[in-house]
Amino acid sequence: MALSPGTKQVINQWLKDRCPSLKCPACNGTSLDINEILVCAPKVKPEGALAGRGPTTEFLPLICAKCGFTMFFSIKVMGLTV
Repeated sequence: MALSPGTKQVINQWLKDRCPSLKCPACNGTSLDINEILVCAPKVKPEGALAGRGPTTEFLPLICAKCGFTMFFSIKVMGLTV
């Protein structure tokens, strides 16, 4: 799912409000790019992975422009939905 300009503004404001001094944990870089595509990870039960199309959790990748380290933020915590 590609992000709309309005959604990007909401994300940028959320990051500024909650992570004002956010830096890359790998290189201390401060240029972090919002990926255009969300990442969906399958929810896994304690006994093992779900087979087929099961429920997922959606994440927003934030990529360091200097070293490529990628952080993932829960869109649910950000108040966004897909």
